[in-house]
Amino acid sequence: METQNDVLQNPDSFMQIGDFVASTFLISAISLLVVSIFLLVQFKSVPQRWKMAYLIGSMIPLIAALFTVFRTNYWITTMTNPIEFRFFDWFLTVPLMSLVFYYLLKPLGVSRWMVARLLVPTLWMLGFGYLGEALFPEQSVMWGIMGAIGFSVLIAIIIGEGFPKIFREGVDRYHRIGYVGLAILLPIGWSAYPIGYMTVPGNLLEGQISVNTIAILYNLADIFNKAGLALGVAFIASRSKTEYDAPKVAPKRRPEAFSDKKPSRATDYLHTKSSNGFGEENMFQWNRQFDRREE
Repeated sequence: METQNDVLQNPDSFMQIGDFVASTFLISAISLLVVSIFLLVQFKSVPQRWKMAYLIGSMIPLIAALFTVFRTNYWITTMTNPIEFRFFDWFLTVPLMSLVFYYLLKPLGVSRWMVARLLVPTLWMLGFGYLGEALFPEQSVMWGIMGAIGFSVLIAIIIGEGFPKIFREGVDRYHRIGYVGLAILLPIGWSAYPIGYMTVPGNLLEGQISVNTIAILYNLADIFNKAGLALGVAFIASRSKTEYDAPKVAPKRRPEAFSDKKPSRATDYLHTKSSNGFGEENMFQWNRQFDRREE
C-alpha cells in the first residue's frame, strides 16, 4: 500500500496536483464509464428493434474508459501518450461505431452487405494510420493519405446509403434527427485525430503543437465521439416509436380435427386413409368416436 513517503520518494509515479493533462485523462475515463453504466442499466426497457444498436453504443464508451485508465497511468509515468494503447482502443471501438449505423438502418431494410462496406474502409483507415504513426513515421504523409481515403469512403457510405433510407416517407422524425446528427458528429469529432497524426515527425504539423495539447485534444475527442454516439443511439431508441419491421402474422387455421363442425364418417375415413394409408383400421376408431359424440 502506498504511503506519503512513497509519493515523496518517487513523485513521478503518482499524479501531481496541477497536472491538467492527467486530469483530462481521468475526466475522460470517468465520463465514458458513467455514460456506459447509465445506458446499460436501462437496457431492458429498450424496444427490440433498437437493442443491438443500443448495446453496441453502450459498450463503446466502456471499452474506451478501460483503455483510458491504462493510458492515464502511462502518461503519469512517462509524460507521453502511448501509440499502441490508443490504437488498441481504436481497433476495437471504431469498427463498433461503424456498425452502429448499420443497426440504425436495419429496421428500414438496409442490405446486410452494408456491414462489410462499413468495416472494410474502417479497418483500412486504422491500418494505414497505424503504419504511418507507429511503424513508418518517416512516410507518414503517404500513409495518412491512404488512411484518409478509407475515412472518405466510410463517410460516403454512411451518408450516401443512409440518407435515402432515413429521408423516405414514413420514417420516424426522431429516428431521422438522431441519424443525421450522428452522421454529422462523426466527421466533426474524428477530425481531432488527423490533427494529432499530422504532428508525427516528418508530417505537416511537426513541432507546431505540443504533446500536452494533443493529449488533451484526444481525451476531449473521446468524450465527444464515443459518449456522443452512445447518447445519440439512446435518443433514437427512447423517442422513436414507429414500428417499421413488425411482421404481419396471418391468423392460424384450426386443424380439421379440432374444428366445430362434426365431420361425417365417410370424410373421416377418406381423410385418415389419404394421410396415413391405414384407412380401414382408423375407420373403426373414428366410427367409435363418432358414435360416442352422437350418444
